[in-house]
Amino acid sequence: MTKPLGLADLNKPFVMLLVRKRNQLDQIATDTSRDPEIELKLRDIRCRAATLAIIVGAGLEPTDAREESNGSMQILLIEDDPSLRQSLSSLLRETGFAVDVAFNGDEGLAMAQQSEYDAIILELSEANRDGASILKELRHSDKRTPLLMLTSEDSSQDSVKWLDSGADDCLAKPIETPELEARLRALIRRASIKPNTMIELGPVAVDKIAKAVTVNGIRVPLTNKEYQLLEFLAENRGHVVTRTRIYERLFNEIDNSFANLVDVYVSNIRRKMGHPLIKTMRGRGYLIEK
Repeated sequence: MTKPLGLADLNKPFVMLLVRKRNQLDQIATDTSRDPEIELKLRDIRCRAATLAIIVGAGLEPTDAREESNGSMQILLIEDDPSLRQSLSSLLRETGFAVDVAFNGDEGLAMAQQSEYDAIILELSEANRDGASILKELRHSDKRTPLLMLTSEDSSQDSVKWLDSGADDCLAKPIETPELEARLRALIRRASIKPNTMIELGPVAVDKIAKAVTVNGIRVPLTNKEYQLLEFLAENRGHVVTRTRIYERLFNEIDNSFANLVDVYVSNIRRKMGHPLIKTMRGRGYLIEK
């Protein structure tokens, strides 16, 4: 039985032939009239050729191939303009990123939802599937992949629109390679920092995502204001927090005349928790010890 070829059996001339073929395919990327099925096959060939070139050219095993790229960063480029798509994908690959390319918004949305990417670059001009609708669907799903929006105008108003719509950053065209690289790395770096969403205080746990408090694993039925007060004290554990400061946090206003409402909320929290977590510091405020 003939043994199937593995990566170790491939030589560099063969790989370079694949790369040349990939480059030839890139040259016809501006042909928008070809069949969509053929487009997918051509994209697959380009990706395979690029991957083989990295693996064999560097003498690496398949699992090590992406470690030689720009921080092992996998980028999804959603771009419906053929010439810009080709230039951007080439630029990103030359700087060491691994790139998947989506030819339109629907394809990009499907790829983003089905695969894991370190970052997404989005720029669409098509009228029936604009960037705003794609951005909206992405943010309504469970995906929180960092997204860089390419804009046509270098204006704060344009950037504010996209940032408010769910983009993590914006970059105006024409694009400078060093800035694009730096922004992508910054987005990915920020996304990799996991926020501390759980505060544990002995048997008491404050879940900042679920907005819930448990004592010995049993959930405490707090109102929104009661939870906000307890979370605020927990975030400032080890420090005395005045009634005035708590009131300002709860009601977003400065009015000392109603600061005694804080005492009512604290009393309710203590009763519901059945745990002496919050200590009264007479004449000063409240304290949760570290």
